[in-house]
Amino acid sequence: MSQTNASTDPEPLQTQMQSAVELPSSWYTAPEVFQLERRAIFSRQWLLTTHSQRFSKTGDWVRLDIAGFNILLIRDKDGTVNAFHNVCRHRAFPVVTEDRGTSRIFSCKYHGWSYGLNGKLAKAPGYQDLTGFDKSKNGLLSIHAHTDTYGFIWVNLDGAETPELDWEGAPGLDGAQLDGSVNAEAYCFDHIVEMAGDFNWKILAGGGQLSDRLRRLSGANPSLAASLRDNEADSVIAATSIFPNSSVVVLPNALLIQRCVPLSSTRTSMYLEVYRENGSSDEAFHEIDNLLQRILTENKRIFEAAQADLQSSAASPNGESEDAPRAESPRDFAGQVRGLVTEFRHREEAAGHEIWPSRQILPPEATTSRGDLDFCSRLTTQGQTAGDCTTLEPDCHGRTACQSANPALAY
Repeated sequence: MSQTNASTDPEPLQTQMQSAVELPSSWYTAPEVFQLERRAIFSRQWLLTTHSQRFSKTGDWVRLDIAGFNILLIRDKDGTVNAFHNVCRHRAFPVVTEDRGTSRIFSCKYHGWSYGLNGKLAKAPGYQDLTGFDKSKNGLLSIHAHTDTYGFIWVNLDGAETPELDWEGAPGLDGAQLDGSVNAEAYCFDHIVEMAGDFNWKILAGGGQLSDRLRRLSGANPSLAASLRDNEADSVIAATSIFPNSSVVVLPNALLIQRCVPLSSTRTSMYLEVYRENGSSDEAFHEIDNLLQRILTENKRIFEAAQADLQSSAASPNGESEDAPRAESPRDFAGQVRGLVTEFRHREEAAGHEIWPSRQILPPEATTSRGDLDFCSRLTTQGQTAGDCTTLEPDCHGRTACQSANPALAY
């Protein structure tokens, strides 16, 4: 029986794209829409980032990008993994510039401000002896973090003391789909597979299901299928997708965390963390790694072709008018995006300006910073809106920092 070369058979993935691209073409191309998604979705939702297996020792840290937000995950002395904005409080220089490492203290290379594993300011040369300078109020800006029962680490970038969407309302990992298949002790972190392409993040998040791609390619290659399967079992033991941009796949020899990382309105990184099952053979594990490279290469080719079609079209993706009803995918990914974005935009219109939930709220005593930010806010909003940060309702999460240039800076 002849075998199909899966890598040259893009039709199944192209079919997926037809259901994944369900919004008007401008939603996949306009920078303004992307910035709105950063505010409405990535600044408010609980986002899957990585797994606690990457933090085996005190001081282990990982730096990640989330839709333009630079974050730092650190294991403290108590074994808890905390999250912070990777921004020095002095001059906004990144505290770390590598992707991962182990440290006892974090020292900014710009002017030497140093922070402990808990994010507290340890040293501020030239400032710590100044009258009125409070070290306790100048630590790294914290981010809500949660480690679930499976060991997966989630963050919520909402800058409020309590996020608008608390963990109890988060999607989490669907236990029914995983069916108890994730045993953290059975895996160890091995490496990262990453590839960037010129396409909008929603094309990947809405239709690029990694588990389906693994099944298709392994089914077309018996030798590859043998390395992916455990006896006669399915090549994919369990898989689940998490809105807005992540998925987890459990294989007999590996556990995969896929994150769709938006870089701009038309550029996205496909980011895969690969965890090796203890005792798996080198041959089987290398087969999986080669397969992932093939999947990302094919995804990039087809996703970029879809993006090119969208950018050349003034109509909606299915050729209908922008206002025509569109079919919904089983997960209704497009419906979720549409609902969150439109509801949040209505909130901004009522406030009279953009709202950035990720930005820290100024304390009442920060009068100097508040005045500086309000001055800049009035300049940037002049001629665009009559709204003013000083006139916001108390429960608005934008507050006086909502117009500042750096999402992590408030005071």
